[in-house]
Amino acid sequence: MKANELRIGNYYDQHGEFKKVDVNVIKELQISDRVWIKPIELTSEIISKTSFFYCLDSESFMISDCTLKLYDYYDDGFMCVIFGNELKFIKYLHELQNLYFSLTDNELYITLWF
Repeated sequence: MKANELRIGNYYDQHGEFKKVDVNVIKELQISDRVWIKPIELTSEIISKTSFFYCLDSESFMISDCTLKLYDYYDDGFMCVIFGNELKFIKYLHELQNLYFSLTDNELYITLWF
């Protein structure tokens, strides 16, 4: 992962342990030649620990106002759909956090599971 992909507060995987990005992580990534953190792959289980809820009718995860939906792409990631239009394919938790923040100016609520 590169520093420009992350925002403070994003989650990442460091040797199997999930952690939050802070200023020091960003600085270290900018000066380091080695990749020492990995993105957290987005799964239905992880999405269920956020502000999204599963809707059986549309077989998707959605936010309470139903404008943003996530459709599972056979364990390859999720398609974000807003107002019925495909917006972006995402595969990692930090991408969902960044997209949600871009659309709402709010942090995505995530239940701490680690």
